[in-house]
Amino acid sequence: MNKSSSISAALRITAFLIALLIMLNQVYKILCFKYGDGILGLKKLYEFDDDSIDVLALGSSHAFEDINTGVLFRSYGIAAYILAGSVQPYWNTYYYLAEALKTQTPRLVILEAYASTFDFDYSDHSRIIKNNLGLRSPEILYSSLKISSPQETFDNYWFSYRLWHSRYSELGEWDFEAYYQVPLYQYYMGFGINFATTAFEVPELSDCTDALQLTNKTETYYRKIIELCINRDIPLLIVASPYVVNDREQKLFHQSELIADEYGVNFINFNSAEYYNMMELDFNTDFADRDHLNYIGNIKYTYLLGKFLREQYLLPDRRGESAYKIWELHSNDVLNRTYNQFLKEESNFNAYLEKLENNKSNYTIAVMAVNCPDSISQYADELSGIGIEIGDFGNGSLHILKSGKLDYQSHEISWIFNDKIGNNMIHIQQDAEFTHNSFSQTHELLWNGINYVKNTNGIYILVYDNLSETLVDICCFSESADGRMAKENL
Repeated sequence: MNKSSSISAALRITAFLIALLIMLNQVYKILCFKYGDGILGLKKLYEFDDDSIDVLALGSSHAFEDINTGVLFRSYGIAAYILAGSVQPYWNTYYYLAEALKTQTPRLVILEAYASTFDFDYSDHSRIIKNNLGLRSPEILYSSLKISSPQETFDNYWFSYRLWHSRYSELGEWDFEAYYQVPLYQYYMGFGINFATTAFEVPELSDCTDALQLTNKTETYYRKIIELCINRDIPLLIVASPYVVNDREQKLFHQSELIADEYGVNFINFNSAEYYNMMELDFNTDFADRDHLNYIGNIKYTYLLGKFLREQYLLPDRRGESAYKIWELHSNDVLNRTYNQFLKEESNFNAYLEKLENNKSNYTIAVMAVNCPDSISQYADELSGIGIEIGDFGNGSLHILKSGKLDYQSHEISWIFNDKIGNNMIHIQQDAEFTHNSFSQTHELLWNGINYVKNTNGIYILVYDNLSETLVDICCFSESADGRMAKENL
Protein backbone atom coordinates (compact mmCIF):
# COMPACT_ATOMS: atom_id res chain seq x y z
CA MET A 1 0.00 0.00 0.00
CA ASN A 2 1.46 3.35 -1.03
CA LYS A 3 1.71 6.35 1.26
CA SER A 4 -1.30 8.21 -0.17
CA SER A 5 -3.48 5.09 0.20
CA SER A 6 -2.36 4.71 3.81
CA ILE A 7 -3.23 8.35 4.54
CA SER A 8 -6.60 7.93 2.82
CA ALA A 9 -7.37 4.81 4.84
CA ALA A 10 -6.33 6.54 8.06
CA LEU A 11 -8.58 9.50 7.26
CA ARG A 12 -11.54 7.18 6.60
CA ILE A 13 -10.97 5.36 9.88
CA THR A 14 -10.62 8.65 11.74
CA ALA A 15 -13.79 10.01 10.16
CA PHE A 16 -15.63 6.79 11.04
CA LEU A 17 -14.46 6.94 14.65
CA ILE A 18 -15.47 10.61 14.95
CA ALA A 19 -18.90 9.84 13.49
CA LEU A 20 -19.24 6.86 15.86
CA LEU A 21 -18.34 9.00 18.88
CA ILE A 22 -20.83 11.68 17.85
CA MET A 23 -23.54 9.06 17.42
CA LEU A 24 -22.76 7.40 20.78
CA ASN A 25 -22.79 10.80 22.47
CA GLN A 26 -26.23 11.52 21.04
CA VAL A 27 -27.46 8.11 22.18
CA TYR A 28 -26.08 8.80 25.65
CA LYS A 29 -27.78 12.23 25.79
CA ILE A 30 -31.13 10.61 25.05
CA LEU A 31 -30.85 7.47 27.18
CA CYS A 32 -29.03 8.79 30.27
CA PHE A 33 -30.97 9.53 33.45
CA LYS A 34 -32.32 13.08 33.81
CA TYR A 35 -34.12 13.10 37.14
CA GLY A 36 -35.11 16.58 38.27
CA ASP A 37 -34.71 15.58 41.92
CA GLY A 38 -30.97 14.97 41.90
CA ILE A 39 -29.33 14.91 38.48
CA LEU A 40 -30.69 18.07 36.85
CA GLY A 41 -29.35 20.24 39.67
CA LEU A 42 -25.81 19.07 38.97
CA LYS A 43 -26.23 19.47 35.21
CA LYS A 44 -27.27 23.10 35.59
CA LEU A 45 -24.56 23.77 38.20
CA TYR A 46 -21.88 23.09 35.60
CA GLU A 47 -23.28 25.90 33.43
CA PHE A 48 -22.61 28.67 35.97
CA ASP A 49 -19.61 30.95 35.81
CA ASP A 50 -17.02 30.19 38.47
CA ASP A 51 -17.70 31.73 41.88
CA SER A 52 -21.04 33.22 40.81
CA ILE A 53 -23.24 31.51 43.42
CA ASP A 54 -23.36 33.42 46.71
CA VAL A 55 -25.47 30.95 48.72
CA LEU A 56 -25.40 27.21 48.08
CA ALA A 57 -28.22 25.20 49.70
CA LEU A 58 -27.77 21.44 50.10
CA GLY A 59 -29.86 18.52 51.26
CA SER A 60 -32.94 16.53 50.38
CA SER A 61 -36.31 17.54 48.93
CA HIS A 62 -36.83 19.61 52.09
CA ALA A 63 -34.26 21.93 50.54
CA PHE A 64 -35.45 22.00 46.93
CA GLU A 65 -39.19 22.24 47.70
CA ASP A 66 -39.08 24.54 50.73
CA ILE A 67 -36.34 27.13 50.08
CA ASN A 68 -37.70 29.45 47.41
CA THR A 69 -34.74 30.86 45.48
CA GLY A 70 -37.06 33.23 43.61
CA VAL A 71 -38.18 34.86 46.85
CA LEU A 72 -34.59 35.09 48.12
CA PHE A 73 -33.57 37.07 45.05
CA ARG A 74 -36.70 39.19 44.59
CA SER A 75 -37.00 40.19 48.25
CA TYR A 76 -33.37 40.21 49.40
CA GLY A 77 -31.16 40.17 46.28
CA ILE A 78 -29.59 36.87 47.39
CA ALA A 79 -28.20 34.78 44.52
CA ALA A 80 -28.86 31.28 45.87
CA TYR A 81 -28.72 27.89 44.21
CA ILE A 82 -30.09 24.61 45.55
CA LEU A 83 -28.03 21.49 44.92
CA ALA A 84 -30.06 18.67 46.40
CA GLY A 85 -31.57 15.27 45.73
CA SER A 86 -34.57 13.19 46.67
CA VAL A 87 -34.15 11.55 50.12
CA GLN A 88 -30.49 12.53 49.92
CA PRO A 89 -28.35 11.20 52.79
CA TYR A 90 -25.44 13.19 54.15
CA TRP A 91 -22.83 11.06 52.36
CA ASN A 92 -24.23 12.13 49.01
CA THR A 93 -24.58 15.72 50.18
CA TYR A 94 -20.90 15.68 51.17
CA TYR A 95 -19.84 14.69 47.65
CA TYR A 96 -22.26 17.15 46.06
CA LEU A 97 -20.57 19.86 48.13
CA ALA A 98 -17.10 18.63 47.17
CA GLU A 99 -18.11 18.72 43.49
CA ALA A 100 -19.60 22.21 43.76
CA LEU A 101 -16.49 23.59 45.48
CA LYS A 102 -14.44 22.74 42.40
CA THR A 103 -15.96 25.75 40.63
CA GLN A 104 -17.81 27.72 43.31
CA THR A 105 -16.75 29.46 46.52
CA PRO A 106 -20.07 30.43 48.07
CA ARG A 107 -20.26 33.11 50.74
CA LEU A 108 -22.59 30.81 52.68
CA VAL A 109 -23.59 27.15 52.60
CA ILE A 110 -27.02 26.16 53.93
CA LEU A 111 -27.41 22.52 54.93
CA GLU A 112 -31.00 21.26 55.29
CA ALA A 113 -30.99 18.84 58.23
CA TYR A 114 -33.75 16.36 57.35
CA ALA A 115 -31.12 13.68 56.58
CA SER A 116 -30.36 13.60 60.33
CA THR A 117 -33.54 11.54 60.70
CA PHE A 118 -32.45 8.78 58.27
CA ASP A 119 -31.79 5.37 59.79
CA PHE A 120 -30.49 3.51 56.70
CA ASP A 121 -26.97 2.88 55.46
CA TYR A 122 -27.92 2.55 51.79
CA SER A 123 -30.61 4.30 49.78
CA ASP A 124 -32.96 2.48 47.45
CA HIS A 125 -31.88 1.82 43.84
CA SER A 126 -33.65 4.87 42.39
CA ARG A 127 -32.14 7.27 44.95
CA ILE A 128 -28.64 5.86 44.44
CA ILE A 129 -29.03 6.78 40.76
CA LYS A 130 -30.49 10.21 41.45
CA ASN A 131 -27.92 11.19 44.06
CA ASN A 132 -24.82 9.99 42.22
CA LEU A 133 -25.02 9.71 38.48
CA GLY A 134 -25.07 13.44 37.79
CA LEU A 135 -21.54 13.83 39.19
CA ARG A 136 -18.99 14.46 36.43
CA SER A 137 -15.68 14.31 38.30
CA PRO A 138 -14.62 10.65 38.08
CA GLU A 139 -12.79 10.62 41.42
CA ILE A 140 -15.74 12.17 43.26
CA LEU A 141 -18.28 9.92 41.52
CA TYR A 142 -16.19 6.86 42.37
CA SER A 143 -15.88 7.83 46.04
CA SER A 144 -19.56 8.69 46.27
CA LEU A 145 -20.65 5.40 44.73
CA LYS A 146 -18.31 3.39 46.97
CA ILE A 147 -20.07 4.71 50.05
CA SER A 148 -23.55 4.83 48.46
CA SER A 149 -23.97 1.30 47.10
CA PRO A 150 -23.45 -2.16 48.57
CA GLN A 151 -20.26 -3.80 47.31
CA GLU A 152 -22.12 -6.39 45.24
CA THR A 153 -23.95 -3.73 43.18
CA PHE A 154 -21.18 -1.12 42.89
CA ASP A 155 -20.17 -2.17 39.36
CA ASN A 156 -23.67 -1.60 38.01
CA TYR A 157 -23.57 2.04 39.10
CA TRP A 158 -19.92 2.67 38.21
CA PHE A 159 -20.49 1.22 34.73
CA SER A 160 -23.79 3.03 34.54
CA TYR A 161 -24.44 2.22 30.87
CA ARG A 162 -25.64 -1.14 32.20
CA LEU A 163 -28.56 0.73 33.77
CA TRP A 164 -29.51 3.17 31.01
CA HIS A 165 -28.55 1.51 27.71
CA SER A 166 -31.89 -0.32 27.38
CA ARG A 167 -34.23 2.51 28.45
CA TYR A 168 -35.91 2.75 25.04
CA SER A 169 -39.33 1.73 26.35
CA GLU A 170 -39.14 4.34 29.13
CA LEU A 171 -38.29 7.34 26.96
CA GLY A 172 -40.52 10.40 27.23
CA GLU A 173 -40.44 14.01 26.10
CA TRP A 174 -38.24 14.85 29.10
CA ASP A 175 -35.42 12.79 27.53
CA PHE A 176 -34.99 15.26 24.66
CA GLU A 177 -33.30 18.65 24.79
CA ALA A 178 -36.33 20.54 23.45
CA TYR A 179 -38.22 19.74 26.68
CA TYR A 180 -35.86 22.01 28.63
CA GLN A 181 -36.21 25.09 26.41
CA VAL A 182 -38.73 26.80 28.69
CA PRO A 183 -38.11 29.36 31.45
CA LEU A 184 -38.55 26.77 34.23
CA TYR A 185 -35.36 25.03 33.08
CA GLN A 186 -33.55 27.86 31.31
CA TYR A 187 -33.48 29.86 34.56
CA TYR A 188 -33.42 26.86 36.88
CA MET A 189 -31.93 27.41 40.35
CA GLY A 190 -32.64 23.97 41.82
CA PHE A 191 -36.01 24.97 43.34
CA GLY A 192 -39.22 23.13 42.52
CA ILE A 193 -42.67 24.41 43.53
CA ASN A 194 -45.14 21.89 44.94
CA PHE A 195 -48.68 23.00 44.04
CA ALA A 196 -50.59 20.40 46.05
CA THR A 197 -52.44 21.30 49.25
CA THR A 198 -53.11 18.92 52.15
CA ALA A 199 -54.38 19.89 55.59
CA PHE A 200 -52.70 18.62 58.77
CA GLU A 201 -53.02 19.02 62.50
CA VAL A 202 -50.37 21.23 64.04
CA PRO A 203 -47.73 18.87 65.46
CA GLU A 204 -47.47 18.68 69.22
CA LEU A 205 -44.14 20.23 70.08
CA SER A 206 -42.74 19.75 73.54
CA ASP A 207 -39.61 21.49 74.78
CA CYS A 208 -37.15 18.95 73.48
CA THR A 209 -34.16 18.56 75.77
CA ASP A 210 -33.52 14.91 74.98
CA ALA A 211 -31.19 13.91 72.15
CA LEU A 212 -31.26 10.76 70.06
CA GLN A 213 -28.04 9.45 68.54
CA LEU A 214 -27.67 9.70 64.77
CA THR A 215 -26.60 6.53 62.96
CA ASN A 216 -22.82 6.18 62.72
CA LYS A 217 -22.74 6.69 58.95
CA THR A 218 -25.08 9.68 59.08
CA GLU A 219 -23.09 11.37 61.86
CA THR A 220 -19.76 10.69 60.15
CA TYR A 221 -20.78 12.50 56.97
CA TYR A 222 -22.67 15.21 58.84
CA ARG A 223 -19.40 16.04 60.54
CA LYS A 224 -17.46 15.78 57.28
CA ILE A 225 -19.75 18.39 55.69
CA ILE A 226 -19.21 20.75 58.62
CA GLU A 227 -15.46 20.18 58.59
CA LEU A 228 -15.20 20.68 54.83
CA CYS A 229 -16.88 24.09 55.13
CA ILE A 230 -14.64 25.03 58.07
CA ASN A 231 -11.49 23.93 56.23
CA ARG A 232 -12.52 26.01 53.21
CA ASP A 233 -13.40 28.97 55.44
CA ILE A 234 -17.01 29.01 54.22
CA PRO A 235 -19.75 29.99 56.71
CA LEU A 236 -22.29 27.22 57.27
CA LEU A 237 -25.90 27.48 58.44
CA ILE A 238 -27.81 24.28 59.25
CA VAL A 239 -31.62 24.42 59.18
CA ALA A 240 -34.49 22.05 59.75
CA SER A 241 -37.34 23.26 57.56
CA PRO A 242 -40.90 23.21 58.90
CA TYR A 243 -42.96 20.06 58.36
CA VAL A 244 -45.24 17.72 60.31
CA VAL A 245 -42.44 16.65 62.61
CA ASN A 246 -42.63 13.96 65.28
CA ASP A 247 -40.94 13.52 68.66
CA ARG A 248 -38.24 11.14 67.39
CA GLU A 249 -37.23 13.56 64.66
CA GLN A 250 -37.10 16.47 67.09
CA LYS A 251 -34.68 14.50 69.28
CA LEU A 252 -32.47 13.78 66.26
CA PHE A 253 -32.50 17.48 65.34
CA HIS A 254 -31.51 18.30 68.91
CA GLN A 255 -28.54 15.95 68.64
CA SER A 256 -27.63 17.55 65.30
CA GLU A 257 -27.72 20.95 66.96
CA LEU A 258 -25.43 19.74 69.75
CA ILE A 259 -22.92 18.53 67.16
CA ALA A 260 -23.15 21.85 65.30
CA ASP A 261 -22.49 23.66 68.59
CA GLU A 262 -19.23 21.70 68.96
CA TYR A 263 -18.00 23.41 65.80
CA GLY A 264 -19.52 26.81 66.51
CA VAL A 265 -21.95 26.43 63.57
CA ASN A 266 -25.43 28.00 63.56
CA PHE A 267 -28.33 25.54 63.68
CA ILE A 268 -31.98 26.62 63.41
CA ASN A 269 -34.85 24.20 63.88
CA PHE A 270 -37.84 25.99 62.38
CA ASN A 271 -40.15 23.39 63.91
CA SER A 272 -41.21 25.33 66.96
CA ALA A 273 -44.33 27.21 67.99
CA GLU A 274 -42.30 30.44 67.98
CA TYR A 275 -41.20 30.05 64.37
CA TYR A 276 -44.62 28.82 63.23
CA ASN A 277 -46.09 32.03 64.64
CA MET A 278 -43.38 34.21 63.11
CA MET A 279 -44.09 32.67 59.69
CA GLU A 280 -47.87 32.73 60.25
CA LEU A 281 -47.74 29.13 59.07
CA ASP A 282 -51.17 27.56 58.51
CA PHE A 283 -51.19 23.76 58.56
CA ASN A 284 -54.55 23.78 56.75
CA THR A 285 -53.30 25.62 53.66
CA ASP A 286 -49.50 25.73 53.55
CA PHE A 287 -48.43 22.11 53.10
CA ALA A 288 -48.30 19.89 50.04
CA ASP A 289 -47.81 16.74 52.13
CA ARG A 290 -46.40 15.77 55.51
CA ASP A 291 -42.85 16.58 54.51
CA HIS A 292 -43.08 19.54 52.16
CA LEU A 293 -44.38 23.08 52.10
CA ASN A 294 -46.50 24.08 49.12
CA TYR A 295 -46.56 27.20 46.96
CA ILE A 296 -47.99 29.22 49.85
CA GLY A 297 -45.90 27.79 52.68
CA ASN A 298 -42.52 28.03 50.95
CA ILE A 299 -42.99 31.79 50.55
CA LYS A 300 -43.71 32.27 54.25
CA TYR A 301 -40.73 30.14 55.26
CA THR A 302 -38.30 31.72 52.80
CA TYR A 303 -39.26 35.27 53.79
CA LEU A 304 -38.24 34.47 57.37
CA LEU A 305 -35.13 32.54 56.32
CA GLY A 306 -34.07 35.36 53.98
CA LYS A 307 -34.53 37.94 56.73
CA PHE A 308 -32.19 35.94 58.95
CA LEU A 309 -29.62 35.58 56.15
CA ARG A 310 -29.67 39.30 55.43
CA GLU A 311 -29.21 40.18 59.10
CA GLN A 312 -26.57 37.60 60.03
CA TYR A 313 -24.35 37.16 56.96
CA LEU A 314 -22.43 39.46 54.63
CA LEU A 315 -24.30 38.72 51.42
CA PRO A 316 -24.34 41.17 48.50
CA ASP A 317 -27.58 42.43 47.01
CA ARG A 318 -27.36 41.32 43.37
CA ARG A 319 -30.54 42.97 42.14
CA GLY A 320 -29.84 45.12 39.12
CA GLU A 321 -26.43 43.58 38.39
CA SER A 322 -26.19 42.51 34.77
CA ALA A 323 -24.17 39.39 35.65
CA TYR A 324 -27.11 38.20 37.77
CA LYS A 325 -29.86 38.79 35.22
CA ILE A 326 -30.59 35.06 35.15
CA TRP A 327 -31.58 35.19 38.84
CA GLU A 328 -33.97 38.03 38.06
CA LEU A 329 -35.51 35.99 35.23
CA HIS A 330 -35.73 33.01 37.56
CA SER A 331 -37.48 35.04 40.25
CA ASN A 332 -39.94 36.38 37.66
CA ASP A 333 -40.66 32.82 36.50
CA VAL A 334 -41.21 31.57 40.06
CA LEU A 335 -43.46 34.51 40.91
CA ASN A 336 -45.48 34.05 37.74
CA ARG A 337 -45.99 30.30 38.18
CA THR A 338 -47.00 30.88 41.79
CA TYR A 339 -49.44 33.60 40.73
CA ASN A 340 -50.85 31.21 38.14
CA GLN A 341 -51.67 28.72 40.87
CA PHE A 342 -53.47 31.39 42.89
CA LEU A 343 -55.50 32.16 39.76
CA LYS A 344 -56.31 28.51 39.16
CA GLU A 345 -57.45 28.05 42.76
CA GLU A 346 -59.66 31.16 42.67
CA SER A 347 -63.39 30.38 42.49
CA ASN A 348 -64.91 33.85 42.93
CA PHE A 349 -65.70 35.35 39.51
CA ASN A 350 -64.81 38.95 40.35
CA ALA A 351 -61.60 37.94 42.14
CA TYR A 352 -60.67 35.66 39.23
CA LEU A 353 -61.04 38.48 36.72
CA GLU A 354 -59.08 40.80 38.99
CA LYS A 355 -56.20 38.30 39.04
CA LEU A 356 -56.41 38.03 35.26
CA GLU A 357 -56.26 41.81 34.97
CA ASN A 358 -53.23 42.06 37.26
CA ASN A 359 -51.22 39.63 35.14
CA LYS A 360 -52.81 40.06 31.71
CA SER A 361 -49.58 41.30 30.10
CA ASN A 362 -48.17 37.78 30.53
CA TYR A 363 -51.28 35.92 29.34
CA THR A 364 -53.08 34.81 26.22
CA ILE A 365 -56.76 34.66 27.18
CA ALA A 366 -59.74 33.22 25.32
CA VAL A 367 -63.25 34.15 26.54
CA MET A 368 -66.28 32.49 24.95
CA ALA A 369 -69.94 32.95 25.93
CA VAL A 370 -71.86 29.68 25.40
CA ASN A 371 -75.68 29.77 25.45
CA CYS A 372 -75.60 32.53 28.04
CA PRO A 373 -78.95 33.90 29.24
CA ASP A 374 -79.50 37.63 29.04
CA SER A 375 -79.06 37.89 32.80
CA ILE A 376 -75.39 36.96 32.49
CA SER A 377 -74.70 40.23 30.66
CA GLN A 378 -74.74 41.96 34.03
CA TYR A 379 -71.27 40.48 34.56
CA ALA A 380 -69.86 42.10 31.42
CA ASP A 381 -68.72 45.09 33.47
CA GLU A 382 -66.10 42.95 35.17
CA LEU A 383 -64.66 41.81 31.84
CA SER A 384 -63.67 45.35 30.87
CA GLY A 385 -60.64 45.06 33.15
CA ILE A 386 -59.03 42.47 30.90
CA GLY A 387 -59.84 44.37 27.70
CA ILE A 388 -63.35 43.28 26.63
CA GLU A 389 -65.69 46.19 26.01
CA ILE A 390 -69.08 45.88 27.67
CA GLY A 391 -71.00 46.33 24.42
CA ASP A 392 -68.97 43.62 22.66
CA PHE A 393 -69.72 40.84 25.11
CA GLY A 394 -72.82 38.75 24.63
CA ASN A 395 -74.13 35.28 23.96
CA GLY A 396 -72.04 33.55 21.31
CA SER A 397 -69.21 36.07 21.36
CA LEU A 398 -65.54 35.10 21.29
CA HIS A 399 -62.67 37.29 22.50
CA ILE A 400 -58.94 36.54 22.21
CA LEU A 401 -56.55 38.73 24.20
CA LYS A 402 -52.78 38.53 23.92
CA SER A 403 -50.43 40.30 26.32
CA GLY A 404 -53.20 42.61 27.50
CA LYS A 405 -54.39 43.58 24.02
CA LEU A 406 -57.52 42.48 22.18
CA ASP A 407 -56.27 40.35 19.28
CA TYR A 408 -59.49 38.91 17.84
CA GLN A 409 -63.21 38.91 18.51
CA SER A 410 -66.36 37.73 16.80
CA HIS A 411 -70.09 38.20 17.37
CA GLU A 412 -71.27 36.27 14.31
CA ILE A 413 -73.78 33.44 14.46
CA SER A 414 -71.11 31.04 13.19
CA TRP A 415 -67.34 31.40 13.41
CA ILE A 416 -64.12 29.40 13.51
CA PHE A 417 -60.91 30.50 15.21
CA ASN A 418 -57.60 28.62 14.85
CA ASP A 419 -54.21 29.64 16.17
CA LYS A 420 -50.88 28.29 17.32
CA ILE A 421 -49.80 29.41 20.79
CA GLY A 422 -46.27 28.33 21.56
CA ASN A 423 -46.18 24.70 20.49
CA ASN A 424 -49.91 24.30 21.14
CA MET A 425 -52.92 24.38 18.83
CA ILE A 426 -56.14 26.13 19.82
CA HIS A 427 -59.38 25.69 17.88
CA ILE A 428 -62.62 27.44 18.89
CA GLN A 429 -65.79 27.10 16.85
CA GLN A 430 -69.47 28.02 16.96
CA ASP A 431 -71.88 26.45 14.49
CA ALA A 432 -75.50 27.45 13.95
CA GLU A 433 -78.14 25.10 12.61
CA PHE A 434 -81.76 25.76 11.56
CA THR A 435 -84.04 22.73 11.45
CA HIS A 436 -87.87 22.63 11.43
CA ASN A 437 -88.17 26.28 12.39
CA SER A 438 -85.78 25.85 15.34
CA PHE A 439 -82.35 27.27 15.87
CA SER A 440 -79.46 25.65 17.77
CA GLN A 441 -75.78 26.27 18.26
CA THR A 442 -72.89 23.90 18.96
CA HIS A 443 -69.57 24.95 20.47
CA GLU A 444 -66.04 23.62 20.59
CA LEU A 445 -63.04 24.78 22.58
CA LEU A 446 -60.16 22.54 21.61
CA TRP A 447 -56.70 22.74 23.15
CA ASN A 448 -54.28 20.35 21.46
CA GLY A 449 -57.20 18.36 20.11
CA ILE A 450 -59.15 17.98 23.38
CA ASN A 451 -62.59 19.61 23.54
CA TYR A 452 -63.27 21.31 26.87
CA VAL A 453 -66.84 22.46 26.21
CA LYS A 454 -69.15 20.39 28.40
CA ASN A 455 -72.90 20.50 28.87
CA THR A 456 -72.54 23.58 31.07
CA ASN A 457 -73.62 26.90 29.61
CA GLY A 458 -71.75 30.00 30.68
CA ILE A 459 -68.52 31.94 30.21
CA TYR A 460 -65.62 29.70 29.19
CA ILE A 461 -62.16 31.06 29.92
CA LEU A 462 -58.82 29.66 28.75
CA VAL A 463 -55.61 31.16 30.15
CA TYR A 464 -52.14 30.50 28.72
CA ASP A 465 -49.01 31.92 30.35
CA ASN A 466 -46.70 33.31 27.68
CA LEU A 467 -43.81 33.62 30.14
CA SER A 468 -43.69 30.05 31.47
CA GLU A 469 -45.20 28.71 28.21
CA THR A 470 -47.81 26.65 30.05
CA LEU A 471 -51.57 26.30 30.07
CA VAL A 472 -52.71 27.87 33.34
CA ASP A 473 -56.45 27.18 33.43
CA ILE A 474 -59.54 26.21 31.46
CA CYS A 475 -62.78 26.79 33.32
CA CYS A 476 -66.42 27.78 32.97
CA PHE A 477 -68.29 30.31 35.09
CA SER A 478 -72.05 29.82 35.07
CA GLU A 479 -74.92 31.49 36.90
CA SER A 480 -76.16 29.48 39.85
CA ALA A 481 -79.69 29.45 41.26
CA ASP A 482 -78.79 32.07 43.87
CA GLY A 483 -77.45 34.46 41.23
CA ARG A 484 -73.78 33.85 41.90
CA MET A 485 -71.23 32.91 39.25
CA ALA A 486 -70.01 29.39 40.04
CA LYS A 487 -66.73 28.05 38.69
CA GLU A 488 -66.32 24.63 37.07
CA ASN A 489 -62.76 23.46 36.48
CA LEU A 490 -62.47 21.62 33.18
